[in-house]
Amino acid sequence: ETETELTAKQTRAGKWTELSASYRAPENSGEFRMTITTDSTNDFVFDDVTVTGKSDSSEVSAAAEEKGLKDEFADYFRVGNILNGSTVKNSTITASVLKDYNSIECENETKPDATLVQSQCSETNIGVSLNNAASIMDFCVNNNIAMRGHTLVWHSQTPLWFFKENFNASGNWVSSAVMDQRMESYIKNMFAAIKTQYPDLNLYAYDVANECISDDSNRTANNGGTREPGENISGQSPWVQVYGSNAFVEKAFTYARKYAPESCALYYNDYNEYWDHKRDAIYSMCKSLYEKGLLDGIGMQSHINADYDGFSGVSAYTTAMKKFLSIGCDLQITELDITMENGKYTLQQQADKYKAIFQAAMDWNKNPSSDGRVTAVCIWGPNDANTWIKTENTPLLYDTNHQPKLAYTTLTSMIPQSEWGDGNNPGGNDKPIEPNEYGWYFQSTFEGDTDSWEGRGSADVLTSGRTAYVGSEALLVQNRTAAWNGAGRTLNPKAFVPGKEYSFSVNVEYFDGDATDQFFLKLAYTDANGEAQYATVAEGTAVKGEWVQLANKNYQIPEDATNMVLYVET
Repeated sequence: ETETELTAKQTRAGKWTELSASYRAPENSGEFRMTITTDSTNDFVFDDVTVTGKSDSSEVSAAAEEKGLKDEFADYFRVGNILNGSTVKNSTITASVLKDYNSIECENETKPDATLVQSQCSETNIGVSLNNAASIMDFCVNNNIAMRGHTLVWHSQTPLWFFKENFNASGNWVSSAVMDQRMESYIKNMFAAIKTQYPDLNLYAYDVANECISDDSNRTANNGGTREPGENISGQSPWVQVYGSNAFVEKAFTYARKYAPESCALYYNDYNEYWDHKRDAIYSMCKSLYEKGLLDGIGMQSHINADYDGFSGVSAYTTAMKKFLSIGCDLQITELDITMENGKYTLQQQADKYKAIFQAAMDWNKNPSSDGRVTAVCIWGPNDANTWIKTENTPLLYDTNHQPKLAYTTLTSMIPQSEWGDGNNPGGNDKPIEPNEYGWYFQSTFEGDTDSWEGRGSADVLTSGRTAYVGSEALLVQNRTAAWNGAGRTLNPKAFVPGKEYSFSVNVEYFDGDATDQFFLKLAYTDANGEAQYATVAEGTAVKGEWVQLANKNYQIPEDATNMVLYVET
């Protein structure tokens, strides 16, 4: 056996690299085997393998290599992550940031303990420094990535001396009037420093106040949700110690509204935000702030586990999301990580939970019930080696070797690539999707990809080479237990506009059962009254073992249709 190396290339984590070569086999050779190997033990993926008798003119473009999560969800919301003083220097991590994210937040570098300068403080002028955040802000400016500020007012990671007389941690607590001066000066000087030192930074959002609502149901019921007062021992709040209540929150937003750039949205941010009693306390406080014109949005931290149900399950989570959005303010998912709790949950469960969170945000933006929108979904860490919770909990999209996990590939499969936007220009929510050069909005060929078609009811779908109308594969629908258990695909309302006519067609075949069967191409949608409707687009009689086309070249989508799904059933 003779082994010949055809080609070799250095690759970068998270980026596609094309391997290609020309080879003339010896005339007396046979039984060829092609292998792909690496010089490490890292997992890797490969796709689109082609062997031809002549050179192939198709090449992977550089632009396509750089597309990632930011582009996939660009028409719905920003996708973000965090950097710190160490990770911003890691070229593998920053390469992934450039591919996947259009929002960055400092993990710790813009918190009060990183920005307050004790030696430069007076009662009327609080000293601040952006030195700890400089490398991250420089990275954002140089790469045109927007930044979320985090955070101005927080009981944690704020030096105790900031609340004491003479800025001495051993001194007496200052009065609320003095604290008003200090808080206003700090907020004013932070925004001024950012404007002066980073005039080109796109500071699009800021967490003005963070974690001000107690986890204690007795306090949410009887104390307006305030934390216990104290020196931040076991979650106590120096802010409440000075003010006696959460009155400081409204003052913080008042000052932030006064000094923040107009383009910077002001957020309240909290964790365990899906816990019913805490959720309701957050809702009440933020509703008041929004109605006073002080607050623009609510940040759901979203530190949750991979259990689809339970305390932080999808139902509790989406209920909180919708309740907050019902205020009319915007919402951002700000610190998303989904722990597997040291092997308690599987990679599949983690992937399903990530998908459910992203899907809930997309669904709201496609069919909102208020003026509020989900404007960003931000992951709290670049990989499992850089997480604030223990590495063995593996909560992030990339593993400890910075290889994409099932959660990542699941997210990148949620929207067909033909419908991805431009992550460098996000927010095209109202921009219609145009057909391609052939007049198609989508064409599902099922060559190794289900193209966002999913099983309905008990049905499962997968690509199969058992038969094909064109090409080598088709979509196989199996494990059906009822006639309506078929396959469906969500229709994007930016492409398929209610009230307009479209041409729909599908080719179907079946293998088992009666000699003939009736097939239907249908549209499931929600009408103006919120009722589910199922309209027939086309139908036809199929002969077992033969293909039949279901087609309607002039189907008008009902004018009140939302939540549209095109599906096939018998």
